Amino acid sequence: MDRSKSNKLGIRVTPKLILSQHISAKPFFKDLMNYLGVGHLTTNKNEVQIVVNSLPQIKQEILPLFDLYPVRSGKLISYLKAGSRNDGA
Repeated sequence: MDRSKSNKLGIRVTPKLILSQHISAKPFFKDLMNYLGVGHLTTNKNEVQIVVNSLPQIKQEILPLFDLYPVRSGKLISYLKAGSRNDGA
């Protein structure tokens, strides 16, 4: 959420999807980001992330991948909540 003077409520909600792994996965994440054609790469000492801030890109590029290649472990519940959308995406 960001403050917004142009919005009636004074806030602006923006989507953000973050995929993260240990820094050793950086070469793979670079390839994945190039393959997807969306997002930007961020790194710190221990972690690499692909960050996507566009709802259409999340819906059109990222979520379909998780439908094809299901998430495992505890992340599955989070995905199922986010993926249970009835908007036809």
